[in-house]
Amino acid sequence: MAQESKKLKIVFLQTGKTKTKEILALEKEYSKRINRYLKFETIVVPDLKNTKNLPEDVVKKKEGELILKELQSGDFVVLLDDKGKQFTSLKFANHLQKIMNR
Repeated sequence: MAQESKKLKIVFLQTGKTKTKEILALEKEYSKRINRYLKFETIVVPDLKNTKNLPEDVVKKKEGELILKELQSGDFVVLLDDKGKQFTSLKFANHLQKIMNR
């Protein structure tokens, strides 16, 4: 029996809900563009409550646990971080294509 191939999809996993109208509009636009080629969805991990008195490392650990609950074995994770390596849109698309080809 042939193994059924998995459908590729991109999941944008974010912590906390975006409230800025401009960011929401960009999310909607890119979601529309990506959905032409691949299934795309956004998952929002809710902000933690009552963290004012907790050390930063504890908050990060708890957020990390919530994020890990959303991941499945076999997922390929790309972290988007303003301190990370920067790509143009075209280079990022090429990077994603290489990942999908694996």
